[in-house]
Amino acid sequence: MTTTRTHRHVRADRTSVYRALLDADAVQRWMVPDGMTSVVHEFDPCEGGKFRISLTYDDPTGTGKSDPRTDTFHGRFDKLVPDSEVVQVVEFETADPSMQGEMTIIYRLVEADGGTDVIGIHQHLPPGVAPADNELGWLMSMAKLAGLVEAENIDIRDAGRDDVAEITAIQNALIATTAIEWTDELHEIDERMDWFDRQRAAGNPILVAIASGAVVGWASYGPFRDSLKWPGYRLTVEHTVHVARSHWGSGVGRALMEALIDRATTAGLHVMIGAVDGENLSSIRFHERLGFREVARMPQIGTKFGRWLDLVLLQRVLGDSPPPP
Repeated sequence: MTTTRTHRHVRADRTSVYRALLDADAVQRWMVPDGMTSVVHEFDPCEGGKFRISLTYDDPTGTGKSDPRTDTFHGRFDKLVPDSEVVQVVEFETADPSMQGEMTIIYRLVEADGGTDVIGIHQHLPPGVAPADNELGWLMSMAKLAGLVEAENIDIRDAGRDDVAEITAIQNALIATTAIEWTDELHEIDERMDWFDRQRAAGNPILVAIASGAVVGWASYGPFRDSLKWPGYRLTVEHTVHVARSHWGSGVGRALMEALIDRATTAGLHVMIGAVDGENLSSIRFHERLGFREVARMPQIGTKFGRWLDLVLLQRVLGDSPPPP
C-alpha cells in the first residue's frame, strides 16, 4: 500500500482551517478536485461519526470508481484534536478489487508564518489509484480549502484614487509573460487615473480586495461594445478581474466577482460577459464555477508572442426580468 503526502500554506489561523475541515457545507465546496462536483450525503463530525460523499465528473466521459462517472466513498472520523489534527478512515464504494480497502487520511495543522501549514497524509492507498493522480487531487482540493478559508479574511470595498497605483501594478504584473491581456505595453498610472475617473463618472464600480492593508485584487465592468452608439446593449456589461499572483487560489477572485455580480444585479443589468484568452483554462473554469457559460469561441482573432490567439466569451444572465419596452 502506498502513502502520499501533500502540503499547503493557508493564510488563516488554525481554528478557521479546522472549522472548514468539519463543516459539511464547507467540505462540499473544497474537498473536490477540479472538473468534479461534490455531494455530501452524510456528515457527523465527531469521533466515531460517519460520513458519505460522492464526487461526480463534470465531463460525461469521466470514469468513476463507483458508477460510470462517480466516486463515492464513506468513512468515519477516527480522531479529532481541536485546531491540530483530523484523522479519517475512508473506503471507496466499488466492485473493483484494485480500489478496495480502508485508507487513512490525516490532516495536520501547524502554525506557521502568520497562518497555517496544512499537511495531508493519505495512507494505504489502493493499488488501483495512481499516487500522482491522488496527489494532484489533494493539491486541487487544498487550493480550494485555502481559498475558502482565506476569503473570510478579505475585505471588498470600492476603490479610491489612492488605490490606482496598486491596481496598475497588479494589472501590469503579467503583461510581459502571459496572454491574459493582448498588449505588450504596460499601463501608466496617469492613464489608469483617467480610466478611474471615467469609470466613476459613468457609475461603473471599481472594487478592490484588501488583505493585511494591501490591495491584492480588483474588478470592474464597463459597456459591452458601444452602448451609446447601439443602446440596445445598455443592459449588458463586460467585466475584468485581476488578482495578485501572491493570492491566486485564495478566494480573492471569487469574492471580487460575487461582489461585482451583486452590484450589476442591483444596477438592473441583465447580462455580464467575460472575454478570456482561449488558453487560459483556469480562468474559463473559474467563470464556469461562478455560473458563466461559454457562448462563443473566436479562433485566431488576436496575436501576441508570435502566435494567433483565440477568444472565448463567457456569459451569465443575471435574472429573468422581461426586456424593457
